[in-house]
Amino acid sequence: MVRMGCKWSSNSEFHEYPEDLEIDPIEEHLHLKTWKDPANRLRIHKSEHAQAASSTLDKSRFLETFLNDDTSHKPPPATRDEQAHNEHKNVPREDANPDGPISTQTVKPDDADKIYLNQDSRRKAYLRSLDPECWLELVKQGYFQKAEDLISEASELELKENDESLRYGRFVHSLGAIYDYRSNIDVTGQQQYLSLKSAKYAQRASMVFRQLLASVTSESMRARLEDYLASSLLMQGKSLCNTSLDGDIEDLTCADAFTMAEQSIKEAKDLRKKLQHKQLPEAIMAVGYVHYCRAGCILSGKSKHDRTVAQLEAEYLNALESYQESLDHYLMGAGEEHTDSIRMRCNIALVYNVMSRIPCEKSLEYLEEAEKQYCKVLALQESLFGRRHQRTQRIQQDLKGVRERLSKLYLLLAL
Repeated sequence: MVRMGCKWSSNSEFHEYPEDLEIDPIEEHLHLKTWKDPANRLRIHKSEHAQAASSTLDKSRFLETFLNDDTSHKPPPATRDEQAHNEHKNVPREDANPDGPISTQTVKPDDADKIYLNQDSRRKAYLRSLDPECWLELVKQGYFQKAEDLISEASELELKENDESLRYGRFVHSLGAIYDYRSNIDVTGQQQYLSLKSAKYAQRASMVFRQLLASVTSESMRARLEDYLASSLLMQGKSLCNTSLDGDIEDLTCADAFTMAEQSIKEAKDLRKKLQHKQLPEAIMAVGYVHYCRAGCILSGKSKHDRTVAQLEAEYLNALESYQESLDHYLMGAGEEHTDSIRMRCNIALVYNVMSRIPCEKSLEYLEEAEKQYCKVLALQESLFGRRHQRTQRIQQDLKGVRERLSKLYLLLAL
């Protein structure tokens, strides 16, 4: 057998040689077989000096036998390496001690396959026991790609073995959550792409949960599936809103995205209201978020809606209505000093601040209401978290900007 221009060396690399160099097929087969056998892998990784010494020793042994033995036609005695590479199915295997006696253990040609199958079965067992929510800990440590690969592998195995099960839907939802998390902290300009990926995964997960709901009769299981469906619908709506903040894309306009987002979030709100879910205020807030984002797109010119003052005011007022309703739920459930209540007050103050920039008759009224809301939430924030807290400093900056604008307006009105 002739391999043109290359030769298989003992360290599994190809080296350039003359075109007419002939390679012994038996030697090549032994090299390949040794490389594939994990039990003999260490033999190949000997240093170059050790290999050279072994080769010299073998040649000297052969020369000594050829000169001193009458039966010179006999082949040289087999070395240990040659014994390990024997063609027979069962070859004696050496002990861990190279100087010790040869044990009766055998190395079969299919040992590599057994090792692979064993590793594969262990991997599948690990994936079967994987929690679909495990991605969060990996993401918090910055292992985004590792989290995505792990959840993707587990979802593919679940789909292959159990079709579109509840567990598969949860894995798909987790993939959407990973992309949503990334979109919130991305600084590379890929927020729109990441949000769109999140929306598509959430849409796929909601489809799985709907199919399962159609065939379930147990009330407890139905409630569980409706809970998962509401979570996927909320993520889908939020991600569609975030996608639209950067303008139209090739096959999705801002107007269509906001329409789809509003439908998804309202359905999620109705489901959580039916379940009397403790996170109902979050769904109500999400409805307001749709109106807030839509108004922002109109104001920035990224949406094809008519840019009228009345429409802007209507969108922001709808957002305020949902935010206030969400705040009322938080106040009844968690109290005024809870983080969620403070967050909702910040959102309300922000909407009033943005509305004050609309050229309308109530601009000054909106700005004064923004100052009032910021003062109230700042007092709560400082008493609970102190002046050095990041949110406290952000509220102080917003309040400072509002007061500067108020002072200018008062001066203009006094003239």
